[in-house]
Amino acid sequence: MAANTGRQPRFQLLVVEDGLLPGCTRTETGEAVILVEETPEPCAVRLVDLGGYDLLEPAPGETLERALARTLLERFYPTARFPAWFASGLADFYAPSPKAERLLQVRNAARANRLFSLPALEQTNADPLWEAQSYGMMLYILDRAGVGALFALAADPDDFATAYQRHVGEAYAALLPNWQNWIFTRAAEIAHGITPYQLPTPAPTATLPPTATLTATTAPTATATLAATSTQSRAPTVTPSRTWTPYPATVTPRPPGSPLIAPTETPSAPQSTGLPQPNVVTLLIVLLVILIVVYVVLSYRR
Repeated sequence: MAANTGRQPRFQLLVVEDGLLPGCTRTETGEAVILVEETPEPCAVRLVDLGGYDLLEPAPGETLERALARTLLERFYPTARFPAWFASGLADFYAPSPKAERLLQVRNAARANRLFSLPALEQTNADPLWEAQSYGMMLYILDRAGVGALFALAADPDDFATAYQRHVGEAYAALLPNWQNWIFTRAAEIAHGITPYQLPTPAPTATLPPTATLTATTAPTATATLAATSTQSRAPTVTPSRTWTPYPATVTPRPPGSPLIAPTETPSAPQSTGLPQPNVVTLLIVLLVILIVVYVVLSYRR
């Protein structure tokens, strides 16, 4: 807040929890007391001299960080002219706690037509949806106009509607419908993860170290060792790299143009494995013998 407003005021805050000052407790009757040498003494806030300290008491259900941001916001900015939703959203923005889940909450409410109207947002409400919607509308201003315009709007002492149109560039009445369309965009998801405590994105600086590292490692990576090793292993050899062996004898003719590496063997004459073929002369002799035998037999019968 000091960096955004240019002011550095001094604060003395005293945290009050459940209506009790530090070191105080409650009796069975509910009276606030403090033990002094085992003797209970009154410890009510109205009875104690605070010595210039301002009280810091979280609201019911409010975290200490959120209460601190809300209290400091009233010291740095003219919150009297803020609508309630903007004061709540800006306090949530300064509170260092994650709030990314609120985007899903307002999206579901928008689908069910349960969002608060702009006049309803200008009145303080403890409803979690009211807080989520107020925070989301403040982030919409951040995304549309930038961080500088958001803080300039918060510091502008003019009427809020007039200051809104001057710094954001649109009418205040157009805020709610434009925000309802915006919450379903990728830009809304990014904006719900932004805090005022993160460092500016060092885009040019972040790309320089990887570039230097890559150029430094390219030289040792592309070495000639592998090429030399593979050539050396094949150079000293006695056996030819490709030796032709004689083709086996075959009766299948070679295709045209095939090399005549081995002479073609002459196929031998096929050998007969069956019975020998009978001779004509032998058959005639056998036939003659048979005729003589028949003649002799017939002569004896007479």
